[in-house]
This record gives sequence, structure tokens and C-alpha cells, in this order.
Amino acid sequence: MPQSRPSISAALKRELLEEAGYGCAIPGCGVTMPLDRAHLLDWAKTRDDRFGNQIMLCKNHHGLHGKTIATQDLRVIKAKLAFRQGRYGKHALSLLRMHAVLRIPRIDLYQSNENLRATVDPLARDGYYQLRKREFDSRQGCIVERWELTQNGRFFTWAWRESGDELVIPVESKMCRHVA
Repeated sequence: MPQSRPSISAALKRELLEEAGYGCAIPGCGVTMPLDRAHLLDWAKTRDDRFGNQIMLCKNHHGLHGKTIATQDLRVIKAKLAFRQGRYGKHALSLLRMHAVLRIPRIDLYQSNENLRATVDPLARDGYYQLRKREFDSRQGCIVERWELTQNGRFFTWAWRESGDELVIPVESKMCRHVA
């Protein structure tokens, strides 16, 4: 690891290890030590060390990333791991399904429900969402937050769509609406 690259927190490293089952994330590999953190989007270009941009690989598979293992393959693996291990709650999954199925880049969240922010926060922390705008909507009588998928978020929902996992369009809710 180059000197200029900061180390990650122990909590983030633990999350990455838990996600991959304390071994290489490549199905069938089975190697548990030593493991490397591989960045889906090149760290030198993005400086993105968030959970959503990393996956644990053995040294062999990390060396093959970009050669015989495509980044899109790692994204599909990461998407499958996240959903099968229950990283996100049902409301967060509904938001991601909406993006994956309808292929929309943004959502407006109406904050009439104080717990709604808890739905988006884990996705934002992992680097899949970013807050673009926050304002009061006089017609609805509440605060509206406009959230947008990040580049990693778009790749993540694409990978989920391609992973073959069942995707069901969520029932419309007064708490969110999609924006084309």
C-alpha cells in the first residue's frame, strides 16, 4: 500500500471481512488468509475508501482483477453478498429495487416520517447515495430531500439487476416518488 493512501478503520475492515464471510469473496475460492482489499473503482482516481467501493479478495484474485476478473463481475458478487447477508433493511431494499428495475437516477424523500432518513443513511454511508438538495415543500407541508445515486450506486443497482436475484417493483409510497 502506497504511503499516501490512508489506512481504513478497524470497523470498516471488519464489515468487509464479514461481508465476504472472512474469506475471499470469489465463490468457491475458500482462501481465508492473507486477504486484500480490492477497490471496484480505482482508488488512485477516486480516493474512495467507502464500503461500497471495496471487496475482500485473496492475493491471487486481487492480482487477476482487471485482467481475467472484470470489475463488473466483482460488482455482481458484491451485490449478491449484500442482499443475501441482509446488510440493508426492507425499505432500503425497496429504494434500490426501484432504481434497479425502473433505472431512475434520483428519488425525492418526503420527511413526514422521521425514521425515513434511517432508510437512506446506510446506503449513503456505503457510498451508493448522495444528498443533492434539501428544501421545504409548501404543497406537501414537509421537508423534501433529493437523493441521487452515486457512480458506485448506479453500478451497484446495475450489478444487482444482472445478478439474477429476484427484483420486484415496490408498492408506491407517499414517502418517496421517483424523479426521471
